[in-house]
Amino acid sequence: MSISIHAADVRIRRDIRGAEAKADEALLAKIKLMESLILARQSDEVDVPHVGQKAMIRLGRSIQTEIDSASDLFRVHDELVKVREVVGIGDEDGSTPAAGLEESDLARVA
Repeated sequence: MSISIHAADVRIRRDIRGAEAKADEALLAKIKLMESLILARQSDEVDVPHVGQKAMIRLGRSIQTEIDSASDLFRVHDELVKVREVVGIGDEDGSTPAAGLEESDLARVA
């Protein structure tokens, strides 16, 4: 299956933004979980101050992995911007309007 360069541009833009948003959501979810673990540990009902420490260490590593993954995704985005320049797709507002696509391209992008 092949699509036009403009249809590919629209699709890649949508998908990279979606992937970046999902990466942020995953990071926020893990940070909220860390907050919940810390708050639970501070409860008066918990007598041992180090309870859950191993889980927090593992979660901290998982958070770091999310940050590293997001950094790689940003690098992908930067590389794709360079590809756009090489291919000659403009970066100005309206440079890839949907009106410039064929109906068949729009159907494939959707």
